[in-house]
Amino acid sequence: MEPDDAEQMVLAEIYRGTLEIEGRDVEIAHSGEGNFRIGCTGQILWENDPARAQELEAAFEAEEDFDGRNNNVVTHDEMMGAMPTDWMTNDPSAATWCDDFDEVDIPMDIVPIYKKTLLNRVDRHEVNSVTKYITNTDLHELVDASRTAPVEDVVEQWILTSVAGGGNLDTGDAVSDSSGTDSDSGSDSTTN
Repeated sequence: MEPDDAEQMVLAEIYRGTLEIEGRDVEIAHSGEGNFRIGCTGQILWENDPARAQELEAAFEAEEDFDGRNNNVVTHDEMMGAMPTDWMTNDPSAATWCDDFDEVDIPMDIVPIYKKTLLNRVDRHEVNSVTKYITNTDLHELVDASRTAPVEDVVEQWILTSVAGGGNLDTGDAVSDSSGTDSDSGSDSTTN
């Protein structure tokens, strides 16, 4: 992750804050060696299977039918199939990112990926809940606000008011004004 990239910092802080609400001890790693990453569906597919990413690009350009599934769903499914078996993901956001990635022209929905043993069921639910609430408008507003205030404060306020409805991420009834356990809790690293 690039510490001077405002969008990366906002996204990393969104997930760090979300997991901290669940009592996880999380730090943002700038080395790219973390066990939790935030990326884009098309870019992650490209990193793991560039040939398949290029095939999808051609298929999308030819407007091939994928049994009624849209290009975003197809890209996410292919990304999941190409990831290393010790990593997993949640549903992607409707928000996009990776505007500067131009290897292939396929959907670039924001998506977290992480080591399978990292998160328990409750944590996975919270990560999925916050992911579905991120919008492009929110992301741009958070980036703009973080230029004049600490990113941690800006994101915390967004999580507590827009997503969490006061601190409970799984309520699902609050959206942005703009628009059993599988593992032990521990220290996690978040990278982009």
